[in-house]
Amino acid sequence: MIDELDHLTVGSLAFFVDLFATFPLVVQGAIDGRLGDTIGVSQSMNFVFHDVARLGTRLRATSTCVALGSRMMSGRCEIWDKDRNRLICSGVHLKMSPSMPRL
Repeated sequence: MIDELDHLTVGSLAFFVDLFATFPLVVQGAIDGRLGDTIGVSQSMNFVFHDVARLGTRLRATSTCVALGSRMMSGRCEIWDKDRNRLICSGVHLKMSPSMPRL
């Protein structure tokens, strides 16, 4: 997860945004009584990398459910440097409920 300059890689940050932006969708789906179809399939992920996180940086993630419709859902995530109070990465994750297979 760390590159040769002791920075957290953008692939690791993308993984965190993917994971953390899905959590509020699952929670909101559980509140709405739709627990089974809120995991979804990723359609698009957009990132903005604001600063670097170095080895030893304590991270704080803030995630929100932006929209949870009948098929489409989206979540937003921000990853912060907890000690310096600087934004490291922000991202929006769009997901869709999978369709039933046709046989």
